[in-house]
Amino acid sequence: MENTQKGHVGIAAVLAFVMAIGPFALDTYLPAFPFIAESMNTSVHHVSLSITLYVFVLAIGQLSGGPLSDHLGRSKVMLAGISIFGIASILLAFSTSLPELLLLRVIQAFGGGWATVTIPALVRDRLSGVEAAKFFSLIGLLMVLAPAVAPNIGSLLLTVFHWESIFVFLAIYSIIALILIKTL
Repeated sequence: MENTQKGHVGIAAVLAFVMAIGPFALDTYLPAFPFIAESMNTSVHHVSLSITLYVFVLAIGQLSGGPLSDHLGRSKVMLAGISIFGIASILLAFSTSLPELLLLRVIQAFGGGWATVTIPALVRDRLSGVEAAKFFSLIGLLMVLAPAVAPNIGSLLLTVFHWESIFVFLAIYSIIALILIKTL
């Protein structure tokens, strides 16, 4: 019984890590807005449009990823979503204009939506009742950390590197997520 619970904690941690893509993609780059705006010769207000676009397209990604995961399989859609997110993240590190930044944030959000929508479905496919509720609670507990630490990670990266490093961090995060998912 103890090994089963340790296994659940490990699986929940990996799934929470993937779910945290959303909060990390939103909160890690917030401290960089002034630097991005200066670099792209635009205003912070215009850069902040990337948040609205990200949230809107994340929802579209989830709406399309759910039925697609029913048809193609959870793992395929999750892995594709994480990959799209990661590729867009690395391209964001090289973006030089506001339209390019906004377009790449849309692509990143779409991939993030695909990745995150599969997590609850994976849990429901394998667990039910009280066991599923406990598992969701464990994922939720682990997820509380992401929005709390993400802006601090962004600020830390900005003290050592330029704003582009935040998107490199998100690309590396997605690679780690892919590796962790493959170990399940």
